[in-house]
Amino acid sequence: MLRKHVFSTVVYYDCLDFCPTAFEVWKHLLVLEDDGAKPVSLSAVTNALRDLVTERRVVVLRGMYLLPGREEFVPMRIREEKISVGKLKRAQRLIRMLQWVPFVRMIGIAGSLAMKKSEPKSDWDFFVILRSGHIWLGRTFLTGILQLLGKRRHGQYVENRACLNYYLTEEALEISGKDAFAAHEYRFIVPIFDRDVFRRFELAGAPWRRSNKG
Repeated sequence: MLRKHVFSTVVYYDCLDFCPTAFEVWKHLLVLEDDGAKPVSLSAVTNALRDLVTERRVVVLRGMYLLPGREEFVPMRIREEKISVGKLKRAQRLIRMLQWVPFVRMIGIAGSLAMKKSEPKSDWDFFVILRSGHIWLGRTFLTGILQLLGKRRHGQYVENRACLNYYLTEEALEISGKDAFAAHEYRFIVPIFDRDVFRRFELAGAPWRRSNKG
């Protein structure tokens, strides 16, 4: 059963043009059905990957696992990671400024930048948790300050600008769309400040966002 889940995880990320490492397969292991399985060890996932490589169902290149014939993903990922490093540093500096905006409780990096799959002209997806009862006022403050800083994505202004796609409040931390794509999208979020609030968000989704992260 574990080998099935490991292979399904590699296939899933292949659909996203992403070749995960053994650690990433373990961390984001996709469980297809609720079979009551407990979190597995990294070594067990690594052994399953080794078996899949032996069976030629999966190939490994520079520590990354992918389907046969998809080797072009490896240099593509390396290139995108190099681009993402600089973008992550700039996005983190901006977020640390935004933590003082009224009603903001937590901001994290999400989307392609969190997966380190950025292109030069990519924007920065931000995941925001606001104080309960102040979501509209908090959004207004945050949007206005980003606009004044010239860092809000709008119209044709995309490159290295913040896209405020994800909003929750600290008393309503469950999201509405609960599927495999949403689960793995949220597992990649990189919290920049107030990890306690983010941990509460993770625990709120624990029954359906299954992961070996804990």
